[in-house]
Amino acid sequence: MSPRPQAGFALLLKFFEVEARFPESAKEVPAAVVQYVAQQVKVPAEAWSDYDWQSKAIQRHRGEIRVAYGFRANTEEYQDRPAEWLATEQCPVELSRDRLAAAVVTRCRNAHIEPPAPGQVRRLVGKAVRDFENRFCRSTLETLDVAALQVGHRIDVRVSVGEPAQEVAEGAA
Repeated sequence: MSPRPQAGFALLLKFFEVEARFPESAKEVPAAVVQYVAQQVKVPAEAWSDYDWQSKAIQRHRGEIRVAYGFRANTEEYQDRPAEWLATEQCPVELSRDRLAAAVVTRCRNAHIEPPAPGQVRRLVGKAVRDFENRFCRSTLETLDVAALQVGHRIDVRVSVGEPAQEVAEGAA
């Protein structure tokens, strides 16, 4: 193994050990970590910036690291599961998008599946929140009876045309 792939492998390994995912780019790994790991594997720190992110070597390194930690790659097939789980199980009880994102990462780690990249997690949370809100609105409308909807419609119409609040209250009674 040449020095450059050695540095790349070592940094991917340490990053995965801490984050349970791979960095999206070389810039995501702090310079101090790059310096320290490069010193440990006895290669120049600049070797990290030369690491080829599109090579077969990085694919092989990622595969070896996943195997070492007992993780599976996050496939497209798996992508819909966290969104559905969030929409049905987490969104009804959690409003914070940051905590929803953390829940996705934790669930993936516990299942030994490599979590999606942070940008993908944000998109996944956004989709789950939209799905939950749509389901919530639909189920709320379905539970309202026709009479309640008719009264609500009369109030909406009167308010929207600017009738005084007193008349709206009298009409709704």
